[in-house]
Amino acid sequence: MTSKTEMETKLKIFITLTIPYVFLCAGLYHIAFWTPFGIHIFSFLDVVDIIKSIISPFLYSSFAAMFCMFLQYSSGSEALPYGGGNTKPASTTKKIIWASIRVLYFVSISYFLIVHEDKWKGLYVPWLMAPGLFFVLVEFLLKKGVIEHQKFNFFAIYFLVMLPIFSFSSGTLNAKKIFDNTQFDYASNVIPKKTIKFLAKASDYYIFVSIDNKDKYFFSVDEIKGLDLKEYKAK
Repeated sequence: MTSKTEMETKLKIFITLTIPYVFLCAGLYHIAFWTPFGIHIFSFLDVVDIIKSIISPFLYSSFAAMFCMFLQYSSGSEALPYGGGNTKPASTTKKIIWASIRVLYFVSISYFLIVHEDKWKGLYVPWLMAPGLFFVLVEFLLKKGVIEHQKFNFFAIYFLVMLPIFSFSSGTLNAKKIFDNTQFDYASNVIPKKTIKFLAKASDYYIFVSIDNKDKYFFSVDEIKGLDLKEYKAK
């Protein structure tokens, strides 16, 4: 039975490791969002901006982790790697099947990462990597005896894998909408006779970009009184 002191120690370790991991994932969102516009944003961001950017990926990752865990347990525990309480090692046939799947998976990932050219492949490449990241982590942790075959353990691993993926993908998706002029907020009263796209408010600055994404504009909050933003959606 775990003592109160051991539980407190594990909680402190978990919090100590989780906080920098969450901030790292938030950083991935900003890298994905701002890079297409050629803006180095981290000198403008404060802690509040970073926290806000991780809320949505955090919620999506939690729901995705619960859904994946449900699918996994509804398909039977024999699909889980050997170790951590699972005393049924895979048969020779299953080992061959898994080896073949791993080779095909590695080839596919290599193709999309190295060969395939697409400005916005950050939307789908992370999702191709998710299954591989999950099984590598699970297999390693189970065989090392770090975790047992318990539902919460697999939920935590799914969540840890999903969080950076949702963060990076959502940043890329939001950037794509604005960059491609599909959906964005704009202002026409900030610069006379010119419409500019609103990217975000970072600390004490409003950041805009021109319709062709070539010109960047940084305005102090004090410079703009009564910012009037309008939404554009392509038909």
